Amino acid sequence: MQEANMTLNSWPILVAEGWLIASLIMLVLWLLYLYKGDPSVVDIGWTASIGCATWWMYHHVPEFGLRQTVLLLCVASWSLRLSTLLIMRILKGQKDRRYVSLSSRWKNGLTWKYFLFFQAQALSVAILIIPVALAYLAQEPLWTAWDTASVLVFIVGISGEAIADQQMSRFRSNTNTNQKICNTGLWRYSRHPNYFFEWTIWISYALAGMNHPEGIVGWISPAVMLISILMITGIPPTEERLLLSKGEAYKKYQRTTSRFIPLPPWRKS
Repeated sequence: MQEANMTLNSWPILVAEGWLIASLIMLVLWLLYLYKGDPSVVDIGWTASIGCATWWMYHHVPEFGLRQTVLLLCVASWSLRLSTLLIMRILKGQKDRRYVSLSSRWKNGLTWKYFLFFQAQALSVAILIIPVALAYLAQEPLWTAWDTASVLVFIVGISGEAIADQQMSRFRSNTNTNQKICNTGLWRYSRHPNYFFEWTIWISYALAGMNHPEGIVGWISPAVMLISILMITGIPPTEERLLLSKGEAYKKYQRTTSRFIPLPPWRKS
């Protein structure tokens, strides 16, 4: 149901509603964690929350237009693909080593520490959907250059991420790769192409948000995503784990391959 009282400056209201939706989803998943003992469900909740919040906002803006519909489809396809991938990993019994390590470090009080952790993810959802809210409320009725740029960048991002995931899945399916490094395909040019193309997707949303007069605010979304990938939950724990499991082979890979942005490999010094 559309809300006629939503105006150009109502984007904080949409964001707050999205935050509430994400918070409720995370509460349910935290209860599931208490029952199952697997905190990795938070990742499914984070992905699904973004999709659900975007769908909610779509039905609470004054007008449906091509921009809003295309953006909804983009976010929905991203959310569905990533949620399905994460669910399949859990069904296969794969443990996310990040949470094994986190639980080991926290030791005591896991119940409430994970409650706060789950709710922190809900807060991150609110920050990340800001450009979507801005784009939804943009009053320019016609398709713009920002919209075209947004769709093109999104296609590059989601295609690159899907290809990188497929290449890594194929590599892992080979039983002889336990002590080897995946350095073919996109992984030849970046140690984390999946993270790079994930970040690219968030740039596409910020571009769509530029149709709004306050669109510059939407760039907080890819900025926060970049900080998270480079410094917090993305690359640092992943590389720490790979150094422990792959040893010198991964150190050599680090010396010859770009950390994030896909670049031609270079010779080690």
